[in-house]
Amino acid sequence: HSHNVMHRDLKPANILVNQDGTIRLGDFGLSREMNEDYYLTMAGTKVYMAPEVHLLKRMNKSSDMFSLGVIIFQLITGHHPYEADSEEAMIDKIKKNKV
Repeated sequence: HSHNVMHRDLKPANILVNQDGTIRLGDFGLSREMNEDYYLTMAGTKVYMAPEVHLLKRMNKSSDMFSLGVIIFQLITGHHPYEADSEEAMIDKIKKNKV
């Protein structure tokens, strides 16, 4: 974010740990410079997207932070915070921000 770039697809599979324990982000294929054209586009893995992305509202740095929060929760508990019987139900919970 310090380079004005959003990752837009933070998920466990895109967090890489080197042999020395260094953590790096991978897969910058959906990353974009934060500008007007990309604030309103939907991109990423649906169950890690922030509510505003699903609601087609303006994305910002907080959208990536939401995804990171979901990942951290999952690492600590072993469960997705919006766990449901289907991906559609998970997305509905995310939209309503019901944990």
